[in-house]
This record gives sequence, C-alpha cells and structure tokens, in this order.
Amino acid sequence: MVFEEIQDDIEKLDAARGAHAGYVAGDDTLAGQVVAITGDNEVSPSAADGEEVIGVATQGVAEGDTVNVLSVGTIANVRSNSGASAGDYLASAGATGEEGEVDTAGTGDFVIGMALETIGAGEYGQAILTLAGQVN
Repeated sequence: MVFEEIQDDIEKLDAARGAHAGYVAGDDTLAGQVVAITGDNEVSPSAADGEEVIGVATQGVAEGDTVNVLSVGTIANVRSNSGASAGDYLASAGATGEEGEVDTAGTGDFVIGMALETIGAGEYGQAILTLAGQVN
C-alpha cells in the first residue's frame, strides 16, 4: 500500500491548533506522514512498526528542505547528565546527576520528553517536552 499525501496541506493540518516546529527533512516527506527524529533537528517518515515518533508532517517537502511538524509539547533547553542522542526519550536524572538534569530514560522511568539533537554530558540541548509516561 502506498502512502497517499494529504492535499490542501494547511486546511487539513492546521498548525495553529497544536505545537509545531520546523525540522530538516532527512528524506522526501509527504503531508500527513508520521515522522521520527533521525538526526540533529532532522526528521524522516517513520519506517518501523511502533517506532518512537515526534509528530506529523504538515506539508510535502524534498530531502534537505524544512518540514513543519505538528507535535505535542514545548521545546526547551535541558541539561544532560551523561549525554543523549537525537530521538532518545529523556527522564529526570536528579539523583545520579545534578538536580534538574536529564538523562536517557530507562525501564520504569517517567518520560519527560525527547531529545531533538545530540546533547553532550553536562551540556544543554533542545528537547520536546511530552510528559509521556513510563518506559516499559
């Protein structure tokens, strides 16, 4: 089955109704496709069942162009305790690191968001806050 792109992008996926941000398209992307973080501030259409996704593309774009993505949450700068990769779920690391830091979420952790870029240990980086619940 071939993915059928939504027509009349803005009318179908109104960015004013939800949180949205622009990302670099890692691959050609069609309006309405669910996308995942595939690099630093880069998204591509989801290619795996149950993949950790960030939102839905609002317009069709070619690889390398900016694609607007509807998502839940606010983008914030967070400080990582031991580092995180783009696309990693994040959880509080207040006991293992400094109070208020984050780390890659593990089993049983409460997910507060997803890293949008690679964040070095002890450095700040962008994350989208989702408050998504626990990692299984």
